[in-house]
Amino acid sequence: MKKVITFYAKQISPILVIGLAIILGLNLVGVTMNLLEGTDFLFRAIRGTTVMSLLLILITTWKITKLDTSKENLTLVSLSGYSEGTKFFGKLLAAYLTAITVIVVQSAFIWYYGLETGRIATGDMLSFVSGVGMMFLFIFMFVCYFVIPVSWLKDHVKTSYVQKAGVIILLFGILIFNLLAEYYLHIYNSQGVISILPNGRFEISLLSIIWNVTLCVIIAGSYIYHKTKKVDTI
Repeated sequence: MKKVITFYAKQISPILVIGLAIILGLNLVGVTMNLLEGTDFLFRAIRGTTVMSLLLILITTWKITKLDTSKENLTLVSLSGYSEGTKFFGKLLAAYLTAITVIVVQSAFIWYYGLETGRIATGDMLSFVSGVGMMFLFIFMFVCYFVIPVSWLKDHVKTSYVQKAGVIILLFGILIFNLLAEYYLHIYNSQGVISILPNGRFEISLLSIIWNVTLCVIIAGSYIYHKTKKVDTI
């Protein structure tokens, strides 16, 4: 598993290094402006680079997890005899490693700004840790609700625009189904609400976490099962 994780992480390293260099540079500009002009410039830099960090995490996750899902993106791992489960979790863990790297870099500047301005206290560390944990769940959800459907359907639809449009509609259908289920079953606002950001911002219920994890396990398990049975056309 370690070799698989390392291999997939190396495939995305050029994008990761370039993205981190841009984020680091812009954050340093914000810190410099903070020393010269005040915290307003640092706040703008932190806000912009945080959005960029999230985009970088999504891009690297997409690039990693779509490897070895079709004929167009085969790697040496496909020729090594690793099981589909090993490849799937190897890619997922590689995506988590890149996400941790981005989070650590960006968080250093977020905490510097928060402590500098008093907007974040040391007691908010628990919320920060839970927020990082939720980021890993969101990555899993992104893979299950988007990457897996796109990868699987790409091997089962022709190249007509009508079928491609159908794939897009189906992806939105999965999202709408999840939103409707959470709303009408009162999942998102059930008891056991957890705050994943400091100062009680962005709350999510424990039942919502269980619901999404269960859906992801079903989708990922079905995907791995079909790959094992060689249903796909790789």
